[in-house]
Amino acid sequence: KEQLDFVCADLSIVIAANIALVTALSPAAPIAAPATAGIGAALAKLPAFVAQSGSYTPAQRFACGMLKGAQFAVLGTAASAVGQGMAKGLITLREKLNPEHCSAVELAPIVPTALNFGAYMFVSSNPRYQIVNGLEQSLLPRIPGELAQTAASTATRVYNNYLGGVTWIWWARWMGLQSSD
Repeated sequence: KEQLDFVCADLSIVIAANIALVTALSPAAPIAAPATAGIGAALAKLPAFVAQSGSYTPAQRFACGMLKGAQFAVLGTAASAVGQGMAKGLITLREKLNPEHCSAVELAPIVPTALNFGAYMFVSSNPRYQIVNGLEQSLLPRIPGELAQTAASTATRVYNNYLGGVTWIWWARWMGLQSSD
């Protein structure tokens, strides 16, 4: 009960990041004709993920990994800043509504935390995303039954999400954003 604002803030960070990432990284129907020249044409020729089957060059696969990493970094930085801002706002509101109950916990600063989360998303989340997609492409078709495939995909993604949470804690401690107490 006393830490409800922190729980809400943490959930808001997770929800904001998940919405942003799912929206940005999900396949979408094009609303215009594909570009025929320039950077738009080059981007249109990239695989959806590094290990996607097809006749992609190593340079295209590398560019895909860097592009997805950049998307993860930008969205992670923005989601973290929004989430941290919401956390600070919740705590400020709580302290104004109940001046006798000031929070003893000091939140990490918004900008360094957001930048570190963006870097973490590039270094950790992007490779995990690439691995999960590669595993799903190569292994799911070998599992008999749609229900079993869905269960395997769900289990893989839930474990990936758990692993991401654990490695973020390690990263935050390593970067000095969170104490190990």
